[in-house]
Amino acid sequence: MVNRELTQFRVQRHITAAVTYQGKSSLPWLLAAFSIDQRSPSFTMLCKFSFIAAVALLSQALSSPTATCNDIQIFIAVGHGETYPGTQKSITTLVCSGRTSCGTSNIDFPSTSNSNYCTVATTGIKNGIASITEYATSCPNSKIILTGWSQGAQIVTDIISGGGGTGMGSIANGCKQDTSAAIDPTTVPGKNGESFVLEGDRSWVS
Repeated sequence: MVNRELTQFRVQRHITAAVTYQGKSSLPWLLAAFSIDQRSPSFTMLCKFSFIAAVALLSQALSSPTATCNDIQIFIAVGHGETYPGTQKSITTLVCSGRTSCGTSNIDFPSTSNSNYCTVATTGIKNGIASITEYATSCPNSKIILTGWSQGAQIVTDIISGGGGTGMGSIANGCKQDTSAAIDPTTVPGKNGESFVLEGDRSWVS
């Protein structure tokens, strides 16, 4: 004979742990899974099966975050010494003005670091390509705009057309940047590209 009170306690304890897992709620799934007839002789078996199914659903949800897709998504690479969104906020504000589906994202790199200029730029290129590719894959109908200022402009240029070689200017101090390939305009994320804005690209010197 099933000790119904003990079984209820054990299941409730598992539910409490699962609901608070990583701060994300699985309560709707667990409540649905726990809606069973406690008077049934199969109560214990159903509880175990329901709990396993709920945890599987929770794990899938946590490992597959849903992106918020905008018609236009602007990726910003800030200048050396700036923090996101930097001086380009005014540009993105104008682009998104009057649009109901327009957002911005940061191309993450150590822009305030005094580390080797070329190493910092390479980090921005890699992170930028990864972020843009991830977004375009999740949001295939979105149009992507890249904008960069100063070192960020160089990063955007190198994302689009490839980069590498000797760094220009006093900040770069003749460092050697790793070679990076241009993105393919016929595949993701290249085919999602709409336009780009460059200001003070440090790879161009007079």
